[in-house]
Amino acid sequence: MKTNMWKTIFLTVSLLLTASVASADDWKTEGRYKIKDGLVKDTKTGLMWMRCSLGQKWDGSTCQGEATRYSWEKAMEAPEQFEYASYKDWRVPSHDELKSLAQCSGGQPNKLDKWHSQCDGDYASPTIVQTAFPQTPGSWFWSSSPETDDWFWSFPFTTFGDFSWVVNFSNGLDVPSDRDDSAYLRLVRNGQ
Repeated sequence: MKTNMWKTIFLTVSLLLTASVASADDWKTEGRYKIKDGLVKDTKTGLMWMRCSLGQKWDGSTCQGEATRYSWEKAMEAPEQFEYASYKDWRVPSHDELKSLAQCSGGQPNKLDKWHSQCDGDYASPTIVQTAFPQTPGSWFWSSSPETDDWFWSFPFTTFGDFSWVVNFSNGLDVPSDRDDSAYLRLVRNGQ
């Protein structure tokens, strides 16, 4: 009787481990990214991203439809009560998190000054890994990071307002933008 019990326990544990390994193998590797359906895990940062920009739909092979533009205020409200792939903890990425997605391909990031940079040299546009993030508009995307006044002191005659950082996936440029402007949005969550 004890032998059968141990065999049953061993078989159950083996099946659980096999199922766990099988589900982990469902993720396809693309450089530093693990991709599965409409999700991307970044092995460098530990973050999980939605493959599509908000407004687009994952159809099983690519992002379909038009991405939606938001003011910063509407972008910050977008993740509220939002559920995707059974996760409810999506949020707008910080400036550094969003900037980590910018890829300069053949070119190198060029530090324009102490605040921002863009891709330099011969690079492909959009400046994001298309196999991980297909159909990404080559345009501005919101971050949740407000701009600090330090940045503006480098520009004479600047009027102060409410600004937050954006990243442009056409050329990798990141700058503060007026919160009333419109930009696209890609949501992120802390990965497991």
